[in-house]
Amino acid sequence: MRSKKQSPAATGRKVEVQNHQYHNPLKAARQDIFVLARQVSILRVVQDLGGVKLRPQGRHFVGLCPFHQEKTPSFTVTPGKQLFFCFGCGAGGDGITFLARLWKLTPLDAAREICRAFDLAADRPLSPAARRRIREEIAAWWRERRLEAAFDAWRNATIRGLGVLERACQQVIQGGPQNPGFEVACELEPRTGYLLDTLLYGPRKAQIELFRREGWSWVL
Repeated sequence: MRSKKQSPAATGRKVEVQNHQYHNPLKAARQDIFVLARQVSILRVVQDLGGVKLRPQGRHFVGLCPFHQEKTPSFTVTPGKQLFFCFGCGAGGDGITFLARLWKLTPLDAAREICRAFDLAADRPLSPAARRRIREEIAAWWRERRLEAAFDAWRNATIRGLGVLERACQQVIQGGPQNPGFEVACELEPRTGYLLDTLLYGPRKAQIELFRREGWSWVL
């Protein structure tokens, strides 16, 4: 059971949050819970449930991102579109996506927690269209988790392989032009160094973009 979190200030209640495990989420859900959860202002989800302090900036609200360490605010919430986005780590989505990522829940569980926190009833049967939408959202969530695991495996293996290649190129280059493969090593070494720097020290967004271009064989 999760620790208690403070519910919206307007209600003055405490919301007991639980990480439910549903073997069949379509049977557990009673109404189109995603539609209900998205009726709640994303500002209230981010501030009241996420604990993020925001300040207005034009049509947006900005604050420190809860998904990575930073000193300069790069986390932006746009109430008019019911969306958030972080220019630092690339995280983005709606209120359900925010809470699911922050509390490590499935989208369905996050929607249920939002409905519970803001006293939104969910007692009507799901429509066929709503059931399909829930299936699609859950499938998309699991695909994202699978890709994240594949990315981590690819990154670690690629760093090891590039390290070996970089050392080999440096040894050939140090031997001088008379060494076989000298020209090839001179071409490979800068590229290898660039890839290593990106994977070791670059922003995660750049690493994922590199994975999308060159790492899909891990998940095929």
